[in-house]
Amino acid sequence: MTIGWRRDRGTLRAAMGNPRRQVGRWVKGGRVLDLGGGTGWLVSCLEAERLVVLDLDLPSLRRSKVEPVYGNVLDLPFADGAFDAVVARGVLHHVPDELPRALDEVRRVLVDGGTLLVHDPGGLNPPAAVARKLFPTTIHVPDERPFDPARLRREIAARFEVRSEGYRHLVGYLLPHIVSRAPASARPGLRRMACGIVAFERGLMGRCPPLRRFCGYVHIVAVKRGEVSRRKGDA
Repeated sequence: MTIGWRRDRGTLRAAMGNPRRQVGRWVKGGRVLDLGGGTGWLVSCLEAERLVVLDLDLPSLRRSKVEPVYGNVLDLPFADGAFDAVVARGVLHHVPDELPRALDEVRRVLVDGGTLLVHDPGGLNPPAAVARKLFPTTIHVPDERPFDPARLRREIAARFEVRSEGYRHLVGYLLPHIVSRAPASARPGLRRMACGIVAFERGLMGRCPPLRRFCGYVHIVAVKRGEVSRRKGDA
């Protein structure tokens, strides 16, 4: 059975935060590339010299709010150093066997000192693993294989200087989906409860770092700095 993709917006803001605000915190103008961003809504609010969204979904690109480019994250159709920032939200786990190649391409198109923002689901989160196996949704596809957060960080750190990392949610990311299916009269109370659960999880992972490996989502901000001492494609 395939489940319709529904999320309560009020709970989503409480559980996940504002993704545009998160991007705006790190990206300040320049030339920005949104990888796999569909219509480019995530970066469309930025004040930048150039805003580009790259995707393989033509219907989404036709509705793009920024400059649309059809292309693959494994072979970016841009010159070396074409961008000052690259945003990769929920896209890298779609190329699980080609993560090194995808990151090498991102590094190539970034200027020295350019910023990479990654937001990806965690592959070791127990509720998500069960849900993906038993309850497929209308937007998830079979090739998705979220990463062990430690591996994702290691691959990024081999190519970039990690500036910030965050590990969020054990069960909290499920709350927008649960609340959306509750009676309308119950949703205000459930939203308040969601805020408490998310805050508790944040504190718990802060006090107990080993739990971060089982997070629902990982956020990493990294910067390209000169040459890195590794062989291309190494883990």
